[in-house]
Amino acid sequence: MKCCSCCNERKSYSDFHKGQRYADGYQSYCKLCMKIASRNSYRRNPDRAKAYSRAYSKENREKCRENLRRWIDENREHVRARDRARYPRRRQKILEYQKQYAAKNRSKINAASRRWAVRHPENRRAHCRTRQAMKRQSIPLWADFERIKSIYAQARDLEDRTGEKYEIDHIVPIKSDIVCGLHCEANLAVLKASENREKGNRTWPDMP
Repeated sequence: MKCCSCCNERKSYSDFHKGQRYADGYQSYCKLCMKIASRNSYRRNPDRAKAYSRAYSKENREKCRENLRRWIDENREHVRARDRARYPRRRQKILEYQKQYAAKNRSKINAASRRWAVRHPENRRAHCRTRQAMKRQSIPLWADFERIKSIYAQARDLEDRTGEKYEIDHIVPIKSDIVCGLHCEANLAVLKASENREKGNRTWPDMP
């Protein structure tokens, strides 16, 4: 047992953070009092606290990353709920960051996608089959298949000439919670892969 120097309560050593400069190896404030003291210190001087945090993160980059990964793994549902609630408010900022990251780390992203496909072949097959089925269901009787083939050929030709990845985009998405487009020549466009990823299935011309 140890007495907290702030609240003067005797608590178990598990209620204290470790501190090498203390005789017994534990800090004098309990975890709860330390949390309150840190919060009050931040409110009094937020710029100083942020500067200290940045400096510590820079000096202990790997340790901070490992702590963050462990916290995310232990709080997976909380993180997902937080991200879902945050996305509408920060959508443009998130999309811009994703675009810049993809442009700088294209090979890294491709390698990660290949590793995921190898580790989860059943998910990859299911995704492809689902999308193929949706395409079949979205093809109208009057679709011009020759024109559709020429659009796909155009994308391959651009890839060969430029060395960049091009994809066929459905202008009005065929998979979305709020709209259902058609798989026909009028609804297809050739886009760079990065632009297609940024667009996603949330926007289309003249959307309400």
